[in-house]
Amino acid sequence: MKKSMSALAALAALVLVAACGGGGGGESEDDNANRTTPANLTRNEWISIPAGTYTVGDDRFVNFPAKKLVQKEAFEIQKYEVMNHEYKAWLDKLPEAQRAEHMPKEHFTGKGVWKGGWYPKGKENHPVVNVSYYSAKAYAEANGWRLPRRLEWEAAARGAEGNLYPWGNTFDASKCNFDSGETKPVGSFPAGASPFGVMDMAGNVWEWLREPFDSTQRAFLLKGGSYQDNEDTFLLSPNQLSAPRDDTEPTQGFRCVR
Repeated sequence: MKKSMSALAALAALVLVAACGGGGGGESEDDNANRTTPANLTRNEWISIPAGTYTVGDDRFVNFPAKKLVQKEAFEIQKYEVMNHEYKAWLDKLPEAQRAEHMPKEHFTGKGVWKGGWYPKGKENHPVVNVSYYSAKAYAEANGWRLPRRLEWEAAARGAEGNLYPWGNTFDASKCNFDSGETKPVGSFPAGASPFGVMDMAGNVWEWLREPFDSTQRAFLLKGGSYQDNEDTFLLSPNQLSAPRDDTEPTQGFRCVR
């Protein structure tokens, strides 16, 4: 049996690898003065997930052992993580004060940093990062959607068979953005799709859930692992970590359900 990992231990590991990340980053505001939205945009889609009984958790994790839970209603989940161009389109509709509040925050690594209201050049189809739980929730609710519950996320990722990874029960680094040092365009690993066809549910970015870590609701759960992680245990679909609700990291993004 693999070593158990608590949610807080996973968070500590995430902070450590982020602190070791390299530089690189966004453009200056002057560089973005005459930019326009490119035409080659990936369009998000919705994937239907039926009602049913799904496996959540795994016995190797002390804080969230395996159990069967009933998803009473069918729902839809976004095929891809929310992309930079989608997030920008929402930001551009907001009043200035709200726009500033939800703008992806700068990070000392420079990764995923926006300048002058623009995401890094060429990354329109990459997942938006450096956004807090609050901003992810605001984006979802503005569109009439919401963030996934833990059961919904695991159902979409693991399928009826309760896979440990979206593609099966054996880790395969060729099927996900893993230990690469940077995000990739969504859908870059089609062989890593979940049984329902949802993309990038292992690697690329950790994804905010609507579920709090505890009753204080000061921290919320994330699932899926990221490009920065270098251990396959981080990418196990049953695994999860918690982060403060206002935390912003270049390894954290989100997708929505409805």
